[in-house]
Formats: sequence, structure tokens, C-alpha cells
Amino acid sequence: MNKKNRNRLYWALFFALLVLPAQWKSLYEVSKLSMPHSIEKDYVPKRFEVQVLSRFFDNRLKGVSIHQQVSLAKHLLALCEQYSFDPALILSLIQAESSFRNGAKSQAGARGLMQLMPETAKFIAKKRGLKYKAESDLSNPFVNISLGIAYLDYLRKRYQGSLTYFLVAYNAGPTRVDRLISANRFTHLKYPMLYAEKVRRGAYDMRKLTFNKKIAL
Repeated sequence: MNKKNRNRLYWALFFALLVLPAQWKSLYEVSKLSMPHSIEKDYVPKRFEVQVLSRFFDNRLKGVSIHQQVSLAKHLLALCEQYSFDPALILSLIQAESSFRNGAKSQAGARGLMQLMPETAKFIAKKRGLKYKAESDLSNPFVNISLGIAYLDYLRKRYQGSLTYFLVAYNAGPTRVDRLISANRFTHLKYPMLYAEKVRRGAYDMRKLTFNKKIAL
């Protein structure tokens, strides 16, 4: 082997050792997220104090009066108890969707704390017998989280408790998720799966931030 070919071989080996492990790791992480798994301990209600949550809102919640924050904290905790969700998971989802901005509106038209589309709000309100009259209702934080948590519960049941699936479906839409699952192409939803992992990890961080405690997710 001449010197020129030997140098080419050295550079090829260097590239393989430097770059490929990172790519393999990325593919492995995505493949882990694509696997359906039941994680009931992620959404079993845990003890959240209303006062602690209202103080948490006081520092982050935008577009909601201080007077409403205590009532909203009580409302959110009552919904989490009703639907058996960990409040930390809901808080993490709100952070990912709207950064706690009640007036948030996406280019696609999703609105409010949990970034619900009007069509989705209408669907879940009719299915669960909840109050919803018009798109403007989504600017009401109480209505928004009532419909958002009910919709998340609907998705959880639809995907048999798989946290990855129902969070991806919340982000990308269940129709798209169902189509890709049927075609065995669920891993193609890379961004929504990273979103699901972000929310899951965020729930862990929310609990540490709110109570200075660690939880297993």
C-alpha cells in the first residue's frame, strides 16, 4: 500500500471512530422512544400542595391574575386526581406546549396553556360532555386545561397507557400516529418522539423544582 492510500485509510478509520458512535447513540435513543411501554407510575397522582403549586404559578404563569392562580392550582390538582395523572407530567406538558403563556397561539391555530386546536377541543368536549362553546373559550385557562387533560386521558386509553404513544399523539395527532404504526414506521416521527421524551424528563425536573424531590420515571 502506497503512502497516499495509507493516509486515506487512516482518515476513514478516524472518521468512523469519531462520528459513527454518536450516530449510533442517536439512533438507539430514538428507537427506545418508539417502543410502547406502560408507565403507570408516571401518572399516579402524587401529593401536591395547592399553596406550593400556586407559588409555582406565581413565578411562571403569564396572562392569569394572582387571584386566579390559587383557583387554577386547585382546579388542575382536582383534574389530575379525577383522571389519575401526575401533576408534574401535566406541568411539564404545559411548559413544552406554551411555556405557561395563557395567551399563546400557534401558527396552526392551537391556543392556550395546553395548545389545543379548536377542532380537538370541540371533539373532546362532545365526547366527554364538557363545556365548550367557541374558540374563544380556549383563552380561559380553566376550560383549556379541563379539555387538555381530558384529551390526554382519551389518548392514554386509545394507546393502552403507553406514555410514548399518547404524548407523541398529543403532539403530532392520533391520525398520523395510527397511520405510521400501521405501516411500521413509527420511528419516522423523530421530532414528536423527542418531544415525548422532553415532557417525560420535564416531569422529573418539575417535581425536583417544585418539591426538591426526585421521582422515578
